[in-house]
Amino acid sequence: MKETWFEQMSALQSTLVKESPFEISDELYNAVMLFKDAQSEVHKRASKTTHISPYWSEATRLLMPAINPEILCYTVFSEIAERYNIPVTWVHLLPYSFQIDHGARHITFKDKQIKLLDDDGCSTELTLMAFQDGKDDGLVDEEEPFLFANSEMMDVFIESAGTYLGKMADELGVNFDTVMDIIGGNIIEAPFPHENDDSPVGEE
Repeated sequence: MKETWFEQMSALQSTLVKESPFEISDELYNAVMLFKDAQSEVHKRASKTTHISPYWSEATRLLMPAINPEILCYTVFSEIAERYNIPVTWVHLLPYSFQIDHGARHITFKDKQIKLLDDDGCSTELTLMAFQDGKDDGLVDEEEPFLFANSEMMDVFIESAGTYLGKMADELGVNFDTVMDIIGGNIIEAPFPHENDDSPVGEE
């Protein structure tokens, strides 16, 4: 019998805490510093020319932050997830500290409680996604129940999304899985109908 999701998450956290810190790759570090250095140059220009023109001072707002921190974390977490053959959402759930600048370039996972619930005691969107990812990847037993309640807002959102995708499937004359393939970009060709071809979608 497989370990429960909680047991696997606890074991993963222990492993990543023990093996911390993880060094940021040269490729990612160089990319981050490229934009951070550019941002620094713009700030310097702004400080030197404000009395002449507000151009550079106003431009600085376009560079805040220099790099989207969510995308940055996703990139790092994806590398770790690939290394341990786990869903990236499992890594997202774990408490961590992150530093990437000229002084340091690493991520350290913390031995703190994993935040699975929001302030109202309901499942967070990340918790629900991580649990489902585990099932989709065959890491969590298909019969294992999700033990938390979703917020009313999340249930409404999920229901609305399902209804919308169902209508899209009906309009295209395909099943739900095909719609998901189209949205996910797995079906490359556009759905152009051909003579003697009643298929609503292109070839995969």
